[in-house]
Amino acid sequence: MPVDAAAGVEQYRHVEWNALRQLWKVAGEFEKVRPQVAVAPEFADVILGVATSAEKVLPRAASFRPLPPKVSLSAAQNERESFQLVVFPAGRDLRNVSVTVSNLVSADGKSWRNAFTIMPVGYVEVEPGTGADYVGFYPDPLMMHLNAVKTVKSGDAQSFWFRLAVPRSQAPGLYRGEATVSIDGKTAFRFPVEAQVYGFALPDRAMLPLAITYLLKEKHLKMWTDMLTDYYITPDNLYNLQFRQERADYYGPDFELLAKMKQDGTLNHFNLGYVDEALDDPKDNHGMKFQIDRIRPRYEKAKEFGLLDYAYIYGCDESSNLVNTDLTAKILKKEFPDVPLFTSAYDRGHGTTGQLPSWDWYCPLIPVYENTPSAVAEARRQGKQVWWYICCAPLKPYPNIFVDSPQIEIRLLMGAMTAKYRPDGFLYYETTNWRKHGNPQSLGEEVFTDWNPNSFGHVNGDGYWFYRGPDDIPLPSIRVEGFRDGLEDYAYHEILRGKVEAAKAAGRNSAWLTEAEEALRIPESLVKSLSEHTTDPFELLAWRQHMAELIEQAE
Repeated sequence: MPVDAAAGVEQYRHVEWNALRQLWKVAGEFEKVRPQVAVAPEFADVILGVATSAEKVLPRAASFRPLPPKVSLSAAQNERESFQLVVFPAGRDLRNVSVTVSNLVSADGKSWRNAFTIMPVGYVEVEPGTGADYVGFYPDPLMMHLNAVKTVKSGDAQSFWFRLAVPRSQAPGLYRGEATVSIDGKTAFRFPVEAQVYGFALPDRAMLPLAITYLLKEKHLKMWTDMLTDYYITPDNLYNLQFRQERADYYGPDFELLAKMKQDGTLNHFNLGYVDEALDDPKDNHGMKFQIDRIRPRYEKAKEFGLLDYAYIYGCDESSNLVNTDLTAKILKKEFPDVPLFTSAYDRGHGTTGQLPSWDWYCPLIPVYENTPSAVAEARRQGKQVWWYICCAPLKPYPNIFVDSPQIEIRLLMGAMTAKYRPDGFLYYETTNWRKHGNPQSLGEEVFTDWNPNSFGHVNGDGYWFYRGPDDIPLPSIRVEGFRDGLEDYAYHEILRGKVEAAKAAGRNSAWLTEAEEALRIPESLVKSLSEHTTDPFELLAWRQHMAELIEQAE
């Protein structure tokens, strides 16, 4: 066996051994709680645990905490927040395991129906050779089409994702309810659940500009667009009209949908069309006239619907031919002067060094952004924007959204890291990339799926955040849940920042203002750099809670 392979096997065993030691500890702690939550004595060999939404519970190398006497979480109005219940059979297989939650009730007796959606977590298998710290099954798809898990085998940890959705109109306060775990039709456990609703609301769209591709026109288009919107994603396609990707089933702008999203307050940004590099000879322009002629009708349509303020034109993706890339922008400027031109071409100066001056928005990978602060500042001084992005890169120790990435990474990237580094927006190239495997995959009734997560070369889950379920219905992943959670953390930060600015403008000078200004500085224990950050979800949640308390205390 090669040395690196042997080291890999030892690493996987280390993960499993640590999980086993943690499991013994959890089992002992849960026995203290069992008398309060157990209903049927015949399930004495079943352990219940919990995990936050910023963690991944490996089903066969599981690490989680024992179920506490009550499960508590908090959220703002118009926010989603989640936790995980873990069911672990230590002695025998379990059949037909399901979880339900009662209505939540406030102290004054008001009932909150259907506050939680409960989804069994599904698993995809990561194979050797992809750089994962652990080889085996990872949690990812949320099997929202399943009411129960048919079989939970002895020794497997089965997670159930509890997602709280707080309506904008929900009255602030504490709400209490009860969760029930049923096994093979019999009530096995009951435990209390409570939700604290803060007295402020999050906006309907992300407070960070986004450009995120939804590539394929799917069978259930309304279901897909509703799900995308729920995760702050405007249906968009960075590559629509690209020469090498011209297909009728690829998503292009739906102007009626975009106009409705604008009316609803959920619209972010969308692409009018992709452009390739121009040639040095302006008379030839590598089909520039052809490309402009294809974008023109979309430009006019966007103007007709009053959508130009949300539009951009994307092009020259990751190009290193800066001469031709800049020529492309010069030509487009004459045709569409009121639409921002957006590129991820490789210019570490972000248009400030004379190599690529004609574009409006620049988008480097996150490590390049972090390592070019002077160029970022100068670009903004010149009226440019500098976004950032991830894709199949960067790899560890930088954060990403791979199946085998720690769940906390994407939440930190979209939340605390965005608050610290202040990119002008976030780009991601595809969320429905299943093309590598030929015929599109789909999920069925089993939580241990045969879905191949190795979507791009050496990485797992790159370019897809969603799954196809039975009859091609859309299913989310826990990774896109983390993406939204991070944007909501960022919203907390920006709401607090707005209140600080308002207090300063009003001439206030108070202890609250001092504390709030300090809270806006991202602590180094949470995020020291993009490659150095906390792995503790409770530190992240404490930061979020502190901001919420300060928002509620603001004058």
